[in-house]
Amino acid sequence: MEDKQPLTSFSHLKNQIFLIDFTDEISSDPELSQYIDKELQLVKESSEPLVEPWPIFEMQWTNRVIVGGLPEVNEEKAQNLIKFLSRLSAKSNCPIEPSDIHMPMLKGMSLRFAIITFKDDEIAKSAVINLNGVNLDKKHTLTVLSFDEFDRIMELPDTYQEPRIYSQQQLKSWLTDSLGRDQFIIRAGEKTQVFWNDSLSRIPELVSNGPLGKVWTDKYIAWSSDGTYLATMHSRGVVIWAGPEFEEMGKLEHYGVGQVGFSPCERYVLTFSAKGKFIVWNLSTKEEIRVFPAEEEKWGTYKWSHNGDFLAKMAEESIFIYQTSSMSMLEDENGMKRPLKIEGLADFSWSPGANIIACYIRENSNRPAIIKIISIPNKELIASRNLFDALACTFFWQSDGEYLLSLVRTINQDSHYITKTIFEVTCLKIKNTPTLSLSLNASVISCAWQNGTNRFAVVAAHGKDNHKKFSVYEIDSKKNIVLIGEKDTQITEILWAPQGNQVVLYSKDKYKLVFYSIGDKGISDLEERTYTNLNYLEWDPSGRYLIVAKTVELKSNQSLMGTGYIIYNGQGEIVCQYLMEKFYQILWRPRPKFILPKEAHTKLITEYEHLTKKYAEQDREIKKKSKQEKLRKENEKKIEFLALIQRNREIWIKTAEDRKNLYGRSDEEERNRWSMEHNNVEEVINVTKERIREQVAS
Repeated sequence: MEDKQPLTSFSHLKNQIFLIDFTDEISSDPELSQYIDKELQLVKESSEPLVEPWPIFEMQWTNRVIVGGLPEVNEEKAQNLIKFLSRLSAKSNCPIEPSDIHMPMLKGMSLRFAIITFKDDEIAKSAVINLNGVNLDKKHTLTVLSFDEFDRIMELPDTYQEPRIYSQQQLKSWLTDSLGRDQFIIRAGEKTQVFWNDSLSRIPELVSNGPLGKVWTDKYIAWSSDGTYLATMHSRGVVIWAGPEFEEMGKLEHYGVGQVGFSPCERYVLTFSAKGKFIVWNLSTKEEIRVFPAEEEKWGTYKWSHNGDFLAKMAEESIFIYQTSSMSMLEDENGMKRPLKIEGLADFSWSPGANIIACYIRENSNRPAIIKIISIPNKELIASRNLFDALACTFFWQSDGEYLLSLVRTINQDSHYITKTIFEVTCLKIKNTPTLSLSLNASVISCAWQNGTNRFAVVAAHGKDNHKKFSVYEIDSKKNIVLIGEKDTQITEILWAPQGNQVVLYSKDKYKLVFYSIGDKGISDLEERTYTNLNYLEWDPSGRYLIVAKTVELKSNQSLMGTGYIIYNGQGEIVCQYLMEKFYQILWRPRPKFILPKEAHTKLITEYEHLTKKYAEQDREIKKKSKQEKLRKENEKKIEFLALIQRNREIWIKTAEDRKNLYGRSDEEERNRWSMEHNNVEEVINVTKERIREQVAS
């Protein structure tokens, strides 16, 4: 485990920073010297106390860093130390000249820190990562800070303040919104903002801008699994926020962090830096539990179990499984801490409902491919299935872990140029874990389960001409896989709503978005939308609203124009739409999983019609109050306008004599100079011919 570098080497600066002698700097800058002399002369000549604010010097600080932990040396040795620092920086791919290093002196001795100016911001950020923690000798270790971080340290109070402890009710306060709204967060430019999705007013309501007067983050953001915490990423690590006002809960120090993820139980955090390391943290104590190197590994290598009790990764035909409480590897049958060795292992996947792992084992010359389902931590085999002529296998778990769909691609023996797909659905909640099979002479492009149900949807290309179809299947009461609906389509991606029967088909290259409703009678079309530059879609936790966005990567070469987001309701109607420059990220705030027992859930379904009427009445009342408030404000403006006219009329009457003296005639004489003429203009708008039958008198 790597040692964390303390920041105590900067503690002495609070007292010494104001003792630095700037005489040399002033004498070397004639413009600055003249400005100071001029201001001093004005102060001497003035009899009034000085009230003018201090002058503000606009300087570029983002390309500068502060280097602490240096030895205290005299002026002669200071020059040697400066040269050494310039060589050390160049070796770390942060080239500088000795003249770029300023080492403050006091009474002939250095103050044990230096300020280094780099060519640009990026090199300065690299220096913070590459030089921090470097040992000069046994007694001195470099601590490198950006000026933003230095300002934060200087603003820390001298006395310790007890951290605020939030109750679970406070941490989950957003769930008690009287209107049942969901929150979302955006990153655009320097702004990071949290909003309520207010579908009635169709204008997002601001919740938080982050810390007052500060940039919340200049990198990316992430919610925890249940939405309790918000993580903001910075060059030095991750900051955790929570509570009704999004107060800071702690920091996780990880230089160059690029990704952060929470365990499903929200007790642990995993952070990652490219070609750096993975760090597992205890969220409550903010302490490192374990560090894993990440030289070639990417984000997503490590996978959490459904409840966060285990963390696993696959490497060299083995699964390394760690207990997160201690981050020690699981023991084998001999009591040895070893990985789970599986010859031919190609992929594995955790169940979202239990500590169960599904493994796909490639075929070889001696045996066919195999699917194995193994319980953890006892590593017992729950089910096994042989697959013949398998080319590949992809796992799709139902959200509760009740079903595992193994999508197996094989070659059609009758027509070798057509791919054949086999659906192997394993029923894990049924005795003896039976497996259901369905063959499809098509190449499956995408597949997804409807949340919490026995339905799944597929988009597949059929025949030689790759004719695409959108199909929905269901596992019936007799445990058969049956087709309940099918549509022709050119769109390939599937996104089910987390709740309800809505599903969206989208395609980033076809510029289309199609809303469907799935019922017992099949697939019903709801709405079709066209768009441009789509690259992000996400349903809100309620399944009532869909965000469609165009984002750009931070510091990318992509155009920063034409970015923004649209919110649709479940029927495909636009709720709101915003174009925003430099739009980097948008995320719905997650909600905890539905925890009501099935009996209570069933009762809610039976009372759906009554609840619908109740909430519809509440919506009407809210709209009525909103309309009344709008009319009230309009009436206030009208009264204010009429009062303004009356005041101006009174002024006009009072100044009548002044105008007569100025223009030589009264207001009445001025009005008599003008005459009003009325001209009538006739214009034929429309001509209609109608035959009227004469009535003959009888």
